[in-house]
Formats: sequence, C-alpha cells, structure tokens
Amino acid sequence: MALVEAGLVILTWGNASGIDRDAGVVAIKPSGVDYADLSPGNMVLVDLQTGETVEGAVRREVAEETGVRVGRVEYLASQPWPFPASLMLGCHGEALSEEITLDPVELDDALWIGRSELLEVFADAHPRIRAPRDGAIAGFLLRHWLADRLD
Repeated sequence: MALVEAGLVILTWGNASGIDRDAGVVAIKPSGVDYADLSPGNMVLVDLQTGETVEGAVRREVAEETGVRVGRVEYLASQPWPFPASLMLGCHGEALSEEITLDPVELDDALWIGRSELLEVFADAHPRIRAPRDGAIAGFLLRHWLADRLD
C-alpha cells in the first residue's frame, strides 16, 4: 500500500483508486489486482477534467475536436492502449448537431458516412477510408453499428 502511504491514492471507491485534480486524471485499479499488489505500472489512467464523468469526457472531446454536440452517451467496450497504464474506451453517443468544424491539431479528418459506405470500407473498396486493424476497438464499434447492435 505504498501508493496510499505516499499520498498517490487519496481515496478509494469501487475500482476508482485516486484522482489527481491538478492533472485531471483518475487512476483506476484494474479488476483482479489486489490493493496489496497495486503499483503505478498496473493502474489505468483516465484523462478526465476534475469531476468529469466518462460521458462528459465523450461530449467534451467530440465537441472540441469536431464541433459536434453529443447528447446521450453509453459505454460499450474497452481496449488496452499502447501507452503505459492506459485504456481506450468505446462509447456510443447520440449526435445533436451535424455540422463538423474540424480541429486540425487533434484530427486529420472527420466526416459522416452511411452504412453502404462503411460496407465499402470493410470491403477495402472505399477511396478515402481504410478498415481499422484487427483487434482495434474502432472495428468492434463500426461492425456493431453496421449490424445495428450498439446496445
């Protein structure tokens, strides 16, 4: 419990093990890891604004990067991220606006596509978009959207 003694974990509820309010990061203890075995290398960090929920983070990030306003948000799945102690969350959000105002620092492109175009992507026949790599959460989300199974 050196993390607690060092003041790095300041509170614990469920799997959320600490908050660095200055950095806006929530540290999460992965399921299956005992608190006695907890170390910085096996914790997950979530970049949230102070007091922000995952749903709030989705709304904020989408608005900042594309200008699209998002209403209802539901968590669907997660995937390990290639950076230490990081996790990629996959959510389904309901768009409340359609106009895209791209933040070129964050994204190269953003566009709306329909199911027929997405089928072209997975058939490797789309002129601009390539299918996500195997195992990527993007592929999971897009395939489930195509199958109308985002619930």
